[in-house]
Amino acid sequence: MLRTELTHPGVLELLAQCGHGDSIAIVDSNYPAQARRSRNVPIISLNITHNVPTTPMIVDLISQTIPLENYVLPLPPEEVSSRIPREVHEEIRGAVTLHNPLAKTATVAPADFYELTTAPGLALMIVAGERRHYGSVLLTVGYLPEL
Repeated sequence: MLRTELTHPGVLELLAQCGHGDSIAIVDSNYPAQARRSRNVPIISLNITHNVPTTPMIVDLISQTIPLENYVLPLPPEEVSSRIPREVHEEIRGAVTLHNPLAKTATVAPADFYELTTAPGLALMIVAGERRHYGSVLLTVGYLPEL
């Protein structure tokens, strides 16, 4: 019996296989997941219905299950330089930093985000029910401290 709040067997199995530096993409329901990933990267579709679960919900569960060292958020090109966060990004940031306060963040244009989700090192892509535009994130797995 699991003590963690995350109980999805497929997600847990793939997270257990991740190592330091691997990436996990959590993408919104508008994201072209099949077209924007390497063929060997598994996709888990959790989009049960509109906005269930949201990207921040999934990030929170993953963030409390494995260590994260950074995360990348996509923004429209005209918003990248302004650094004004979207509401969904504030929620994602809160979910990450609650359990991983030292995790660093970056924002990129959508084309760069697409490149990151097709790069080597992507271990898993999860499709959320998130309907807010640019409600995606790329998480980088951190490491456990020495005992």
